[in-house]
Amino acid sequence: MGGESGDLKYARWTGASWMISGFETGGADCESAQIAVDAAGRPRIAFYDARQQDLCYLEGSGASWTFTRVDTVGDVGRYVGLALDADGAPQLAYFDVTNSTLKWAR
Repeated sequence: MGGESGDLKYARWTGASWMISGFETGGADCESAQIAVDAAGRPRIAFYDARQQDLCYLEGSGASWTFTRVDTVGDVGRYVGLALDADGAPQLAYFDVTNSTLKWAR
């Protein structure tokens, strides 16, 4: 991650210092990032890609992360909220600007 505007990074306190990781996000211009941590301590991150106007999602830990474009039809993903259900599955609430609609993905 070259420090350009829109880069997404994750910082975790180790007890002695901050460990900072950058992500490959397919050229996304990341905005409105939300994070939740599952029972095993793995972070889940949802964000809006302002460049492509998509809802995006990252999950994993360490060097192994999975990047997914969740919704890509129109201008979707603004004001994303992220929660994990009782089974640890992500639940995303977000705004679809194109249709002026609140959406939910799981």
